[in-house]
Amino acid sequence: AIRFLNGIVSCCEVVIVYYKYKFILRKNIYEYKLSEYDTIQTSGHLKRFILESIAAFIFFPPFVHYNFAFQKGTLIYILPLNNLCSILSLIKLYFVLQSLPLFTRYNSNIAKTICKTHTVSHGLQFVIRCQMRDHPFFAMSIITVVFFCIISSMLRVVEFSSYDIELGLIGKKGLNDLGNHLNCFWYMIVIASTVGYGDEYPRNILGRLLSLLGWFFGIVGLGLTISSLTSVSEFSEADRK
Repeated sequence: AIRFLNGIVSCCEVVIVYYKYKFILRKNIYEYKLSEYDTIQTSGHLKRFILESIAAFIFFPPFVHYNFAFQKGTLIYILPLNNLCSILSLIKLYFVLQSLPLFTRYNSNIAKTICKTHTVSHGLQFVIRCQMRDHPFFAMSIITVVFFCIISSMLRVVEFSSYDIELGLIGKKGLNDLGNHLNCFWYMIVIASTVGYGDEYPRNILGRLLSLLGWFFGIVGLGLTISSLTSVSEFSEADRK
């Protein structure tokens, strides 16, 4: 029942994506950027529309329990199709973030005019840079936590069904339990802070690659978050007076 509901929600997301681009098309026509005879195909938004529709349609297929498996030494990697779909569904977050500028002050006509005068794009990257300038600690904290959540979810997927011929199922409790979301999140914090307790560690190649990715960007994210505290403690001109 949950999978059918997930499929219905995904179909609704595709419809929302379609009407989103219909709205963008009408807005461009109203602003005289396009003619009234233009469509999604001729407006230059067709590729993004197709990509967003495909990403929105990713869901867990009902009555399908297929596993991808391959062996290396004594370790057997088992990747269920459902887990693969859960990784691919993270792509939806990117398109959700792409819509973020539509709900900020940087989407106003005045902001667009100023950005156009200085040949600056007012998209997602511009909004993130502005937030990092105005609220550096809050922005970096949110970015770091979201990054940890994404990497830990991917790590849980690739480690959950790993099977060692000598040790058994790696994902079970009491034996390097990286099949748990909270443990994976804790593990990402440990390696990003370079503490390295050693209580959890990945056993397969994909998990180790994700650990390296989380370690590198985690150090950068935590370093920027901590350094942004200096801007919070600094006095403004009014405070100095």
